[in-house]
Amino acid sequence: MSFEQNTKEIKDRLNIRELIEEYVDLEGNPSQPKAKCPFHEESTPSFTVYPEQGRWHCFGACSIGGDHFDFLIKLEGITFPEAIAQLAKRARVDIFTKKTSIGENNTESLFTVNEMAAVYFRQQLVSSSGLEATKYLEARGIDTEMALRRGIGLTPNGMDSLSGYLKNKKADSAATRDAGLIVKNKNGDWRDFFRNRISIEIRNEEDKIIGFAGRTFNDIGPKYVNTQDTEIFSKSGFYGINWAIDHIKEKSAIIVVEGYMDVITAHENGFNNVVACMGTSITTNQLNYLARIFRNDANHKIILCLDADSAGKKATINNLDSAIEKSNDESTNLNILVATLIGGKDPDEVIRTDPNSWQMSINSAVPLFDYYIESLALSEDLNKSHIKQNIAIKAGFMIIDLIHDFDQDKHWQKLSNLLGTPEETLKNTVKIAAGNRKKTVSSNTSKEITHTIQEGDPTEERLLATILQNPDLRDFGIGVPSNYFSNVVNRVIYEYWEKGQMDGSGDINVIRETQKLMDRELPQGNVEWNAKIIEDCITAMKLKYLKKIKQNIPEEDNSETDNQHLKVNDEIRSMFLEKNNA
Repeated sequence: MSFEQNTKEIKDRLNIRELIEEYVDLEGNPSQPKAKCPFHEESTPSFTVYPEQGRWHCFGACSIGGDHFDFLIKLEGITFPEAIAQLAKRARVDIFTKKTSIGENNTESLFTVNEMAAVYFRQQLVSSSGLEATKYLEARGIDTEMALRRGIGLTPNGMDSLSGYLKNKKADSAATRDAGLIVKNKNGDWRDFFRNRISIEIRNEEDKIIGFAGRTFNDIGPKYVNTQDTEIFSKSGFYGINWAIDHIKEKSAIIVVEGYMDVITAHENGFNNVVACMGTSITTNQLNYLARIFRNDANHKIILCLDADSAGKKATINNLDSAIEKSNDESTNLNILVATLIGGKDPDEVIRTDPNSWQMSINSAVPLFDYYIESLALSEDLNKSHIKQNIAIKAGFMIIDLIHDFDQDKHWQKLSNLLGTPEETLKNTVKIAAGNRKKTVSSNTSKEITHTIQEGDPTEERLLATILQNPDLRDFGIGVPSNYFSNVVNRVIYEYWEKGQMDGSGDINVIRETQKLMDRELPQGNVEWNAKIIEDCITAMKLKYLKKIKQNIPEEDNSETDNQHLKVNDEIRSMFLEKNNA
């Protein structure tokens, strides 16, 4: 049976209405039931299902639609093959027969080659080449036995050490490439992706290796690099979920930390419902995944315990909007708490030093929005009236927009106590600001709106999101002239990235916008594909820049302006010729 036949059979066997009703409450005409869209906030149902056609569509703000697979991919943040696997199992359709159009079970080939790579990495750790790495791990409280048990290895420094090993083992070369284990450099040569790093296996719920993290142990290069998104791996998953999933369900609680070592140390010390978000913030896809796990569990707890350093605190403060929205969404109603670390800079340090302090940190976790308000107040100088006003407006809008009506009073009271300002004064301040906000929106002309939209520049943002999320592609993104950026914020973010200052040197606006780009969902592709995206974005930005220069050259009849026009025209022409001949 062909791949197309397999997918058709899955859809034929599964009623799309029954599938979607597991996640949202559908109402109305059975032939076209509706619900509030699960992909954006709305008060009036615009999400419509068409059971006869096996389709769905949102007629609201997000304006998206699709079939069974599209719904699952969007809602759970999984890949297409993962969606096929889930629905095939439910429909009892065997899609993994030999010689289908997706190759000889391509996903299984990826699992296989990852397992082969993991064996090689473990061998290298216990070889003479692994002395420096094992010394580093021992300093972190991880002996060799623990390292191997927790899926830690070593990636050698050679350009083709792993690829040579896999070739000798007759590994599938296409799977090796598609798994992101080898990448093509600027010269078109294939090389090992992970080099001279400690390797950390990343496994799914079924305990299959879906990717790797590589950590430097000698301060050379970025601290961490990850496998690029593949058919089986996405950075929007959770590290350690293979060890934790049963304990999460048993305890009706999950603890989310930042780092891989945090998770390993936690599990080694008996805190076995801990996972890592593989970043400085929890993403919408991860929240959707947790909503599915705890869908029928009203007593669950989701405890965020990110690092206590300034970057961790800022990330926690600045990236909770989606989490707050999710926690107050009637369809999910996630119980999200935030724990503040006691006695160390990260969970790894706290647990190794004093496990009781870690337990105290977890036990003293506070509701998400309480933490948000307290953090805002603690992070600013409340003696300055304009700062106090800004906090009141920011927190006030969130209370109005994201908090249930029946919970709003207690949050107004809490905000009042923290700021030392009467509730009525706060509400009036926010009311005036809300009126100004509406006035600004309603008074915008179509021209002004268009200008605002253009200021974002999707090409620049696509470039930034790609290079920020793919540190291994740094060489492809280096050297873009600053004047290619039409958006000032984008230019500043790029300059900080190019200098290796990912913290934006403390500029809160830069940090916030950088994090948005880091969290942006990008189409999945291998390293070669992403490198081409970077190249195309830079080309488009250059072309836009040249056209702008051309527009600003005075239309004067003299040799100087003629030469300027000729020079710009020649450069634009050469770009088009190069593109067409590529």
